[in-house]
Order: sequence, then C-alpha cells, then structure tokens
Amino acid sequence: MYIPAMWRLIGAVIIVQSHMILGKLIGDHVCQSEERRRITICSDSQAAIKALSAWNIMSGLVLECRRALDDISAKHKVSLMWVLGHAGVKGNDMVDHLARMGSGNSFVGQEPALGLSANVIRKTTGEWIQNQHSLRWNNISGPLTGHNTFRRHLFVMRVVNDPTCTWCGEEEESSAHILCRCETLGYHRQTMLGSRTLEPIDIKRIGPKNVLAFAKRAGLRN
Repeated sequence: MYIPAMWRLIGAVIIVQSHMILGKLIGDHVCQSEERRRITICSDSQAAIKALSAWNIMSGLVLECRRALDDISAKHKVSLMWVLGHAGVKGNDMVDHLARMGSGNSFVGQEPALGLSANVIRKTTGEWIQNQHSLRWNNISGPLTGHNTFRRHLFVMRVVNDPTCTWCGEEEESSAHILCRCETLGYHRQTMLGSRTLEPIDIKRIGPKNVLAFAKRAGLRN
C-alpha cells in the first residue's frame, strides 16, 4: 500500500511519535476502502508497538493512532508486527529511504507541530541549564581564581612583558587588585559592591553574582 504524502517533522519529534503519525495515516487511508483486506503493519520500533498495546494510554497521539487502527479492525483483519530495522525488509527499507528524503524538506507551520515528550523536555531543559551554568562559571571563574586574561596572569605565562594594571598603572593587574583596589574602577566598585575599596575576604561575603555584575559593568576581561 502506498500513501502519496510526505512531511518533514521537527527535530524534537521522537521516533515513537513518527510511527504513531504513520499508523494514523494508514488507518485513515484504509478506512476509505470498502474491500475487506488482511493488513499487516510492520514497524522496527518496539516502543511504538508497546505503546499501542498498553492498557493505559496517556498520549493523545498514541490514542488517536489506536482508535484509527481499531476503526479499520472493524472491517479488516489487522496485525502489528515488529521487524528488525536495516535488515533488508523491503517495506522497512522504503520507509527509511522516504524518511531520509523527508528530512531534507523544510517544515512549514508553527512549531512544535506535535506535543513534546517528557524525555525531550527534560533533556532540552537540562542542556539549557548546563549551558547557562558553564557560561556563568566561565564569566566568574577567571576573576575569582586568577586564571584569566589580567596582565599579572599573562605575565606569569610569558605572554606579556609588563604586569602593570592597564586601568590605573599603579600595581600589578591581578584579580585581587582589579576586584579590590584599582582606583580607576572605584566608581563601579562603589556602585555594584558598596565600597570603593575592598579586602579579598570581602569577596566571599559579596558573592559570585554581585562580582559578576561588577565585572560586566566594568567591562572586565576574564
């Protein structure tokens, strides 16, 4: 059976969802036929078959597919069969070929086209949190640890010949000097950290969030 249609689904759509869409399309297509048939639907997704066989279906998409298959089962003898993927099964290889073709098309419409699974939401959220954490850590770790592009560190690394502070020219441009004593940055320090000069012990009390705000306001490199 050939269904003359092809769409590209968005990247967040998982394999099970794509199988459910295909199952619903098959059900809708077969319902238009009056001739009684013996229909075997093959899938290389065990998760999709188990989802359709479950007694408690929570997904609306799975439920739609199940109802479509139930409708065609009233007229036809329908079976679901698992087949090994990429093993030379003619119909399965054709589906894989069409999937590769469909992936090259642009999706048209508002995204997401389908509801996102809980796993996709957890994974995407986790990746976003990790990226935000890494970004914040990279911004704050340099000024706090001394492993940064301040001239004192670059001098130790033999990148520059002079460790003198670029802003005030009075001391070595170290993390302690920039965060606590550089007079040129005194206004930003007063505004963001509450005092024109600080002691290194004060940085722990102030906290990374405020130090990061000071670094951004002062345009510091990390």
